[in-house]
Amino acid sequence: MPQQEQMSDVLEQAFLLQQKNQHEEAIRLFQQIIEYDPEHSDAHHYIGLSYMEQNNLSKAIAEMEYSIQLIPDLEDYYCNLGVTYWKNHQKEKAVACLKKGLTLNPDNKYININLAQYLLNLGKFEESLSECHKILEKYPYDYTVFFILIILEHCLCQKNLVASSLNRLVNNTSINIDQWLKEIPENDSKYLFVKGVLFVTFGKNNQGYRYLKKAEQQDPGAGWIFTYKTILQIKHYYGPILFSDTSPEHGTRPESDYSGTITMSDLGIYGRLGHQIQYYLGLKLYARRHKLYIETSDWAGRYFFDGCNDPYISQIYKSIDSKDPSLIQSFNGNCPPPRKKFNLRDGFYVQPRTLEEKKFIQQILKPRRYWKEKLEKSILLLKKNKKTLLSIHIRRGDFLKGGYYVPPNQLYLEWLEQIWPHLPQPVLYIASDEIESVKADFYKFSPFISENLDNQFYFDDFFTDFYVLSQSDIVVLGQSSFSRIAAMCNEKCSQFYYTNPETQTIEPFKLWPFIDSDN
Repeated sequence: MPQQEQMSDVLEQAFLLQQKNQHEEAIRLFQQIIEYDPEHSDAHHYIGLSYMEQNNLSKAIAEMEYSIQLIPDLEDYYCNLGVTYWKNHQKEKAVACLKKGLTLNPDNKYININLAQYLLNLGKFEESLSECHKILEKYPYDYTVFFILIILEHCLCQKNLVASSLNRLVNNTSINIDQWLKEIPENDSKYLFVKGVLFVTFGKNNQGYRYLKKAEQQDPGAGWIFTYKTILQIKHYYGPILFSDTSPEHGTRPESDYSGTITMSDLGIYGRLGHQIQYYLGLKLYARRHKLYIETSDWAGRYFFDGCNDPYISQIYKSIDSKDPSLIQSFNGNCPPPRKKFNLRDGFYVQPRTLEEKKFIQQILKPRRYWKEKLEKSILLLKKNKKTLLSIHIRRGDFLKGGYYVPPNQLYLEWLEQIWPHLPQPVLYIASDEIESVKADFYKFSPFISENLDNQFYFDDFFTDFYVLSQSDIVVLGQSSFSRIAAMCNEKCSQFYYTNPETQTIEPFKLWPFIDSDN
């Protein structure tokens, strides 16, 4: 067989190995081809793709860039290189690369969707929306684009963006909305999320909540699912009760009273409640130090806490990433913000520096009256004939799935054996996202869990755990921000502990490390 035909067979074998994720073998075969033909553009490009899958991004980029030098008019080359740039945090280069690919083939749906997603992530919302509309015109049955549209509606605080887009789409097809919704696949968390949100949008609440719960089971740490599921349920069941005497904008001073404006359009997209509150507190402390007016997107905190009542986003400013050096320099308030008006992308947490800032945080995170009145009964029940409420937060779920450190229950049990006899009339409360797989190990201490407290919410019962942690006399923090933020709300507890992954022991924890006094 001639050498060139042999190389064609080798190339085909390499592609098959790549599709099976056998990248080491695929790379070896691509290298054979390059030895025979150093300017074989496909071999260079697809060996780069295998390097990308192995997260060897510098090698991947070098190979892909060289393949484009050899043949500069293949849109797939630009698409794969754009994705690799993005993975390597060269985000502007990624967008430019995808745009170049679209000039070569405006009908490449994969490039279109990636471009819309990347523009969204960069805070270029209007450009992202424009790309979404282009996709819907060409591909009216593409469900992925509606995930982007839902997030855009959230970031832009633009009501009916999703509903009007779907109405416009079905008017140009031969099916109705019910038929279109039923066709959305259910084999992916994003599809389930889209299906859930759209069912609720068109008045099918119970079906929508079921799809959102399925989505969360597949992707338990996803902030976008948590935010939508929680807010939709709260609005449906508690809206009139919560907002009968106030509104999210209640009591906010006019923008003219401030020296500048900061918005946070992706608040609620990343992480669950603790993570979101952490970013929100960073925003509030930063704005306070620089006297900035705040606007945010919708998020769960504004429904739970009295101090999270900032106005919704009214206009879009240039986005600045939280890792921007000029922004970092201004964290402590000594340097001015990088712009007078800007949108903060990907939040940060700013440590409180003074007792005044500590009290400011605790004032922000006071629960709304309805929740407090309902949950205070739980504290009275827990402390009936008891003096010391000891709470332990045990995070499982997505932490186990993601390979994070998760302390064994035995560690807590050994610590309890030591401390329990010395506590005045103690009662134990266990807070966990997987309470059924945790509680049995603690039977000796007769623990309470949220189910014992007769608080049945129309959403997952995380807020009971949060409130009990915030009212306990002793708190053992979990490995996530959830219990740490709950502890920050605690104005009376001075005994905080955490599990040290390095020593595998439970140790005292200083909750306010940069404040001299905790009193």
